[in-house]
Amino acid sequence: MSEPQVMPLQKNETYSLKIDDLTHDGAGVAKIGGFPIFIPGALIGEEIRCRIIQVKSKYAIGKLEAVLQPSKDRVLPPCAIYGKCGGCQLQHLDYGAQLQWKQHLVQRHMIHIAKSDVRVYPPIGANEIQRAKPFEKKKPLSAEPKEGEWRYRHKAILPFGVSPNGTPILGFYAPHSHRVVPVSDCLIQAGTFAEIVSITLSFVRDAGLCVYDEAIHKGLLRALVIRRSATTGKLVVGLSLNAKTCPALSVWVESLQALPEIQGVFLCQNFGRNNVPLSGAILPLWGDLVLRETLGEISFALGPLSFFQVNPAQAAYIVAYLKALPLGSSPIIWDLYAGVGTMGLVFARSASVVCVEMVPEAAQLCRLNAAENGLDNVHVIEGSLESSLDQLASLPLPDMVILDPPRQGCHESVLDFLQNREVPLIVYISCDPATFARDSLRLSAAYRCTDVQPVDMFPMTRHVEVIGVFQRITLCL
Repeated sequence: MSEPQVMPLQKNETYSLKIDDLTHDGAGVAKIGGFPIFIPGALIGEEIRCRIIQVKSKYAIGKLEAVLQPSKDRVLPPCAIYGKCGGCQLQHLDYGAQLQWKQHLVQRHMIHIAKSDVRVYPPIGANEIQRAKPFEKKKPLSAEPKEGEWRYRHKAILPFGVSPNGTPILGFYAPHSHRVVPVSDCLIQAGTFAEIVSITLSFVRDAGLCVYDEAIHKGLLRALVIRRSATTGKLVVGLSLNAKTCPALSVWVESLQALPEIQGVFLCQNFGRNNVPLSGAILPLWGDLVLRETLGEISFALGPLSFFQVNPAQAAYIVAYLKALPLGSSPIIWDLYAGVGTMGLVFARSASVVCVEMVPEAAQLCRLNAAENGLDNVHVIEGSLESSLDQLASLPLPDMVILDPPRQGCHESVLDFLQNREVPLIVYISCDPATFARDSLRLSAAYRCTDVQPVDMFPMTRHVEVIGVFQRITLCL
């Protein structure tokens, strides 16, 4: 492949361009003499005018100045701070076109990274009742109704920042920065989001509290945390502080108690020299910090730090998809990034399940969830997956392994272990199509990827969840 031609582009020059593609993060792509220019906010097929704001050796970045000929898929974003806030990237694109682009993105990664021609199914949209086709089953699997394109997120972490006049603000980071854009509401967040933000800002301003500065590791306020159960509608709310406590905290707690949806309030005592908002000790301030969520027939207890899918309606579809896979009677299932047991426990009424989880709180909740649901055939291994491989090697061969790793994907040692154990079926759930495709290539020596089903867990954003089904090659012959 030839290298892109280096063009003598200058910062602040203006060009009229035709957009012919989108990047993985949803920015429009145009080329001048083969030299790519990335323009956030532009759509495929549009003729636009942009001003060059950054020039690199292999690409340039342009700021959208005008849309000269809009795409038929362009819509008016309803959010007042869209483009300034980095949370959403696709509000200006019709939702049906978002799904088409996400399918294309996953397919492109499978072709170019995984070197695979497997068919990528159209994504399961958040406002649709659709059918899954695992292994081309003759009986379609009905999915549950979805909550929609908006108000689907049930967890929010809002960093504190400082306004130009020096007062504390709450919001989300601007694109590619740690500059906080103030928000009063967010259209993809569910529950009483705006009221909690308003109460918290009034409290910190009246109390004269200062904002944490990560550059010098000084200051108090780090982040506001809001977590909601889609099952019960209840919430827990927390403050992340660079301290053990703060003045007048009871005023904030009493104000939140006036909202009937809130069932618990906590502090996160975070002294880390980083911008990770939720690390450190949890101090309960009031109420019950354990939320209850239901997927399938299983009830889950969730702590303030527990990982759980932020879009429970779409998570229910993933569970239904997994349950439709053809397994024999009394199978053995390994859930290797188990969290609180979200994926593995739904099988435990008819299967023996091994869950591996490295976070002690999550492993403890996984055991609790198994016990509270009357599941006595669940074995929880507490520790990192890489350090637990010897324990897994001593166990009977599973019929299916569920992988739901963090964004960076699986460690090579894990994939090598599964291939050497000759596991017949692997289901890989990923929130990053690129690392999913990379790991698909690593598995391809022993496994054939038979199904790739995107699930739109994150409408209005560039992100998409992927379910991949991998069958041992000897079983595919």
